Amino acid sequence: MNIQNKYLIKVLTVGLICLLVFTGVLFWARQFCQFFLISLGGMYFRDNTDKISTMDLLGDYEYDPNLINHSSVWSSVRWRSWLGLGISEEYFVEIMDFSADKNYQRENYEAVFFDRQTGLFIHGNILGYYGRRAAEGKVSQIFAYAGPEGISPQPIEALGRFSESVAGVMREGEDQRTVLLAYDHKQSCIIQIDFNKRTVRKGPKLPANSDHKPVQIGEISKYDSIYIAWLPPTFKAIDPSGTAHPKKLNYENDISSNFYQIRPHFLPVLYANGEIHKLDTEKLEISSRLGHLPGPKSRYDMRQTTVPEDLLDYKIQPLFVKGQYRGLFAAGLSRQGTRLGLAVFDARGRFITGNNTHLGQQVRRQPYGPLFQVLEYLLENLHPPLLSVVSVFTAEIFEVESSYRAMFVMPHSYVAGYGAAKESVYLRVLGILSVMAPALLLGFFLAVQVARDAVLVGFSRSAVWWWMAGTLAFGLVAYITYRLTRPTIRLVTCGNCGNLRRPDQQLCHRCRAGWEATELAVPAWRVFDGAATQA
Repeated sequence: MNIQNKYLIKVLTVGLICLLVFTGVLFWARQFCQFFLISLGGMYFRDNTDKISTMDLLGDYEYDPNLINHSSVWSSVRWRSWLGLGISEEYFVEIMDFSADKNYQRENYEAVFFDRQTGLFIHGNILGYYGRRAAEGKVSQIFAYAGPEGISPQPIEALGRFSESVAGVMREGEDQRTVLLAYDHKQSCIIQIDFNKRTVRKGPKLPANSDHKPVQIGEISKYDSIYIAWLPPTFKAIDPSGTAHPKKLNYENDISSNFYQIRPHFLPVLYANGEIHKLDTEKLEISSRLGHLPGPKSRYDMRQTTVPEDLLDYKIQPLFVKGQYRGLFAAGLSRQGTRLGLAVFDARGRFITGNNTHLGQQVRRQPYGPLFQVLEYLLENLHPPLLSVVSVFTAEIFEVESSYRAMFVMPHSYVAGYGAAKESVYLRVLGILSVMAPALLLGFFLAVQVARDAVLVGFSRSAVWWWMAGTLAFGLVAYITYRLTRPTIRLVTCGNCGNLRRPDQQLCHRCRAGWEATELAVPAWRVFDGAATQA
């Protein structure tokens, strides 16, 4: 292997190591900037949406002559900066969410969870973990295995097998039975499993359309970071003594947002296309439409979406007033966590009103808020320019959660937001160039420095151009790689052209001459005595 091949392997190896280390440091630096932005508002800082009126949900309550304020609803979100990394899911949400990710929990260590290895639901005692990580705990006792064809104390083949794509919810029957409602993509129907009666009941087949596949049933939420608050109407007192108005509503007796307290004969079902439908728990049929997820716009007016996979978080909350279903509230957080959408639907599933609130206004008004935002922008411009350009075309390709964990590309950066904006190509290109201006200027400056030094070191003309192109594409990573792999040899004078040349190469990189010139060859350079020449 010659010297040039060895040097090429050295450059590629060092460059890859520098790319991994440099992008890793930038990744965590940007994440900590986001964390400090949220922390400026306090440990439990919330971004709130504007209040919107819900007077159309209550009818006569809102038109009483003693009414002071109409009913309204608002929503908020917490832990925005860490949602995509899964950190808030691990430390804040995991102990509260017992219905997501195919894990279901009951009191006294009794749990029902889906076992991917056997393809069956297991009902037993779990020690060590709860909720989302129940399957990781130690199973101390197994009561029953449940499949689409029946329940048995042993995982026999006659039970059938569920696929990995299972959406379900645990609920208690009127006689405190442990009942599981699940949808299996392979079976394509709703299945009710009663562990006390040891019965399995199937509903009718659902359409084969992939967009109308249930994703969640019952308590619909992704990470439970969104909070929805409904404020009932307020009334004047009937007499000076302060006697309450007969229509006054209180949360203890009249208002509920929990399906399990009211025990209606239906549960909400979230489809893969973002629609919310009604599941009849008696007939196991999915019938009328209750609403849909809102489509909050992302940074720089990116496309609106109601697909659960494209939302960083979402939450569905019903409204029951004195046991009667009045409507549904749906909230969704955009991919980049910059906008929170809230929608209100009546009891018939008709859209009434909604809003789309830009989050982080209060954070920017904090003393150091703009400083951390500028710092985050500068860190993004230290990223390799070529990878920033790739981020423009891959902003919406990755899944939401995985895009937050992307280290080489930045789907949620400023430049990626401009690339996905709903504008003309000219304005988008102009916006991308303006946002990447610091990175491009830094890359050009470093490329010039590398080219000058490469000529002095003795690189060939083609090698100098390759180093310039690499520095323009990878910025600081290429510059650091060059400094670490730069040859440290002493140059000598070429006997043919008089310039400095490398002693480890057979030919001069400037005149392409060898070490020994022919006897009749006239040198291309001379040394003259300046004083004698002038005389």
